[in-house]
Amino acid sequence: MSENIPPKGGAQNASFDSLFESNDLPSDAQRTSIEAKLREFKAEFQHVSGRPYAGRLDYCRAEGALSSEEIYHAIRGLEALLSSVRCIPPEILQQIFLFVSFSTPTTDGISDSMSHNAQNLFTACSVCRSWRSAAVNHCRLWTTIPRICCGLSLGEKITTGGSKLRELYLSRSGTLPLTVDISVTSDDWENRASIVTANLGFLYAQQRRLGHLTVFMPLEILNELLSDLRGNLPLLRVLRIDLETDTPASDPLPPTIDCFAEAPLLREVSFTGRSHSSHTGIELKVVLPWSQIASFNAKLDPCDIYTQLLQGQPIALEKLQYYWLSPSFYIQDLPPSPYTLPNLTHLSFRQSPSCTIEIFTDRLDWLTLPALTHLQLLEQSARYDSDLAEGILSLVKRSGCKLQDVSIAGAVLTSPAFTEFLSLSPSIATLEVWNIDGAFLRHLTSPSSPGCGSDILPNLARLTLRVPEERRLEPGPRLKWIEGEVDFPSLMGMIISRTQQVNVLERVTVYGCDLNVLNLDVARWEDAALGRSFENTPSSITEIDWLLPFAEGWENSLAGYLARVRDQLDGQESDDTEMYKDTIALLRELEELELGGINTSVFIRRNIPHLLDCIATESSRQLGDKSLLVQAHSRGVLEKWKPFLIRGCRAYPYLWRCHDRWDGKSMSVRWWNTLLNDEENLWRCITSAEGV
Repeated sequence: MSENIPPKGGAQNASFDSLFESNDLPSDAQRTSIEAKLREFKAEFQHVSGRPYAGRLDYCRAEGALSSEEIYHAIRGLEALLSSVRCIPPEILQQIFLFVSFSTPTTDGISDSMSHNAQNLFTACSVCRSWRSAAVNHCRLWTTIPRICCGLSLGEKITTGGSKLRELYLSRSGTLPLTVDISVTSDDWENRASIVTANLGFLYAQQRRLGHLTVFMPLEILNELLSDLRGNLPLLRVLRIDLETDTPASDPLPPTIDCFAEAPLLREVSFTGRSHSSHTGIELKVVLPWSQIASFNAKLDPCDIYTQLLQGQPIALEKLQYYWLSPSFYIQDLPPSPYTLPNLTHLSFRQSPSCTIEIFTDRLDWLTLPALTHLQLLEQSARYDSDLAEGILSLVKRSGCKLQDVSIAGAVLTSPAFTEFLSLSPSIATLEVWNIDGAFLRHLTSPSSPGCGSDILPNLARLTLRVPEERRLEPGPRLKWIEGEVDFPSLMGMIISRTQQVNVLERVTVYGCDLNVLNLDVARWEDAALGRSFENTPSSITEIDWLLPFAEGWENSLAGYLARVRDQLDGQESDDTEMYKDTIALLRELEELELGGINTSVFIRRNIPHLLDCIATESSRQLGDKSLLVQAHSRGVLEKWKPFLIRGCRAYPYLWRCHDRWDGKSMSVRWWNTLLNDEENLWRCITSAEGV
């Protein structure tokens, strides 16, 4: 049998050479032959070692025969030929490659070029011939052309290299629509005109295949450079334009963009404008097939094309997002009657602090939206407008819409108009309101009679509250935002009434408040309730003031350790001796903590169980004794704490969690009553990131 033993990692039996050099699937005849050979080797292994083959290496040897080690490697080599990775159909591989090549899902074969990871795609092509074949033959993987950025060119070498890469993508993309992203700055046009012309030549050559086009250009030259595209965009569905708007307002003729006026499939349009000067507003003329646009997003400074959008009668419009950056916009008189957009379901108006809040009211008066379900009116200041609630109420009455998701900033929440608006919108399930006070929270509180629903928002499931912040001049050169405080008794009264009585509210999140004060309010509230809930243990902890700072410090220490471990995964080198020493000492301290009479929700609120779970399962770049010891201690703390944490949830089913995310610091609360009989699901929620 020795002549059939394959060398380790080398070429195997002649009949299987082609399989060992690729990831190709074995044929039926080859599979039968491989299985027969495996049976022979396994019988020989048992004869030599005296044990059946069980997937591990035994170094028993028999005089004058093959070693068990040689037979072991022969078996493993043949088993690899029958492994499941070889049996993955090319279609499944291609779908996997789509996931790793794009950070966001593709729709209709079209994706944003910024989400395309060419390195991952070429890595997949480099694994083996079968993977390369699967990738190369899947046209959707090659429809997103690498971004064309003229300003990064350092001469003909890079320009030629970019051209070759584009040609490679084109050769593999078949006839599918292309995603192209091109950037041309004023400096590029003035100093690298030949490179810009070459790149535009590629755009013109593929214009009839463009499905998703992103353009960054100065407003002054965009229409001139792209005028040849007009009438040659039969497949264009998504258009994104990023403008440099430095045209002086005194120009006799307003700048015009009409090169995309003839695009029969265009459905999604996004405009972004930025100005590097302080001149007043520009009257920008935009010509688009407005009647067929389904989604429109604009964030322009200092241009305003809102009027043109409505005058174009966009009857197919389903989603409208408009962000006013500057008060210097071109204003038209109100139309004689509101425009009706029969299919619009999502409306979002936002503005910067420099704008007047009356923009919202004026623009709402232009609209009738019978299909509206999502409404967002947000401005970045703490100003109030008594007319905004009137404008919202008028819109709802005029449209007869059934709102489901509402976010509003700037309205007087306790005004009669806003109260009537809420009464006319019983279908609202998600609500975000800014500048809340105790009166508004008490207004949302359900009637005290059991089984009696609230007169306002009976279907409210998720509520986000933003507390007013105050800007004060603190010691030092800068103004500082001072966090506000929430009327906690009113807040808890509202939460209890909408969970235990109405049983609809799922989650409440509070932003802008002082988390230390809110944390103390929650702890004291729970202390009063939990002292009556634990029958066989001492009263809940009374030393609240010392426990909360300790919990916050433990959270910061565990989060810091986890961040360092994840830096190791990214390849960052550091001396972590002291970090491991301090973390192990902390974990031992947590293991020794007596939880018998402690309100353990304090630890859940500070995310400590979640951090411990992450540390217990996180792998460092180089696992060693210290890292494994930290993981073992983390698991030990969780095992000891688990019954006490679950006991606390069952004793008081309102669980708060602190969050520090990109959109600010917040605390959220969820009613756990629906999970109390499912211990494992409850434990998963306790150790999860969001607590949901």
